[in-house]
Amino acid sequence: MSSITEIQDITVHSNVPGEYQLYIEAWLSDRIQKQAATLEEPAEFTDGLCYASTYVSEPPPTDPDKLVDLIHELNTMGSFDWVDADMDSI
Repeated sequence: MSSITEIQDITVHSNVPGEYQLYIEAWLSDRIQKQAATLEEPAEFTDGLCYASTYVSEPPPTDPDKLVDLIHELNTMGSFDWVDADMDSI
């Protein structure tokens, strides 16, 4: 699983009471393969800009630092299906 190296944007939507959608744009480590593996060398990767969203039932924190911590925690738990934002670089 790729780890978040930098969060670009977090948007919180609440369309239904008790349900909050988190939309995240972030740079993920080792997301884009730059060079294929060979017999002598492993594959080489670089960071890639991605986006994902998930739903939570508890109101997300309004403090920006705590919200970022929540995003990292959710990513560690595998709550996001990341999509590459720039398909041309793949």
